[in-house]
Amino acid sequence: MNVFLKAGGEKPKRFRIIFPTSLVFNRFTAGIAVKEAEKYGVKITKEQLLHIIKSVKEYKKRHRDWVLVEAVSSEGEEVRVKL
Repeated sequence: MNVFLKAGGEKPKRFRIIFPTSLVFNRFTAGIAVKEAEKYGVKITKEQLLHIIKSVKEYKKRHRDWVLVEAVSSEGEEVRVKL
């Protein structure tokens, strides 16, 4: 997973963070996500979230350059998350 950030302004600054997908999508983080979601009233079980994670991993295998999130502000700041 690549996270690309670009700050706007006269001299744009770029920053790239590379995470192994297995660190972000695993059983441990699914458990944490379920507990955090409960705080905001979202009802999802760990099994449901693990099924979503499995589907995302399978999709990533078939589509190597899949951009999960891409956002650009009016000031020229960019955020792009690519699996």
